[in-house]
Amino acid sequence: GDYQRQLFLIDHAGLPLKTVLEQIDLLAEEVVPVLRREMEAKRPEHVPSHAPTHAERVARAREAGVAPAPGSTARDRWTGRTAEDDRAAEDDHAGVEQGAARRS
Repeated sequence: GDYQRQLFLIDHAGLPLKTVLEQIDLLAEEVVPVLRREMEAKRPEHVPSHAPTHAERVARAREAGVAPAPGSTARDRWTGRTAEDDRAAEDDHAGVEQGAARRS
């Protein structure tokens, strides 16, 4: 497939915090910008410029009417709910709490 993600193990074998932080700075300031430029220059037209997020993939699957794969835990077998259902409920609850805080 097309290259879109990279995982780095930085805190390996008990490195001192100062060394880990220096490595993160080096990665962020020198390595990642070069990787992004070079990968973008070589990106084929049909490949999106960003890796798809979980939310984008779920939305596309729902639009296409694609059922979860066999054995998938997309829906809780006891409640029938999905992680996205729970997230929406949490967001709704947070909005109610914010409204109550404004009124008091």
